[in-house]
Amino acid sequence: EAGDRISGILEALQSGINLDSSSILLDETVPLATDSQILAVHEEAYLLSLKSQTERASTDVSRFSPLVVNDLEDKEYIEKYKRENLSAYSATRFSKSTLRCARRAAGAVIKAVEI
Repeated sequence: EAGDRISGILEALQSGINLDSSSILLDETVPLATDSQILAVHEEAYLLSLKSQTERASTDVSRFSPLVVNDLEDKEYIEKYKRENLSAYSATRFSKSTLRCARRAAGAVIKAVEI
């Protein structure tokens, strides 16, 4: 996620439900979701794409959708993507830490359900 969007999300949470910053828990002890847990809701090709992008990522942050669209090799979607310039609407960013963050988010949901 882009840093400015994270700040915006936290600000919206605080203003929308009257929280102070101590009410928002940032817990890095939440377990990372495993491949098998991720594969319960996503196709293997998608997870492999994320792993591949992580390995190739530099210190730069890239737009997420074009990276995944190219990896999934769905020719029909790629044509639609190019024709309709969908890249311009990709607000989500991708970096070396994106997959780890996604695993942590999924792990948090799994932990919340288990509690």
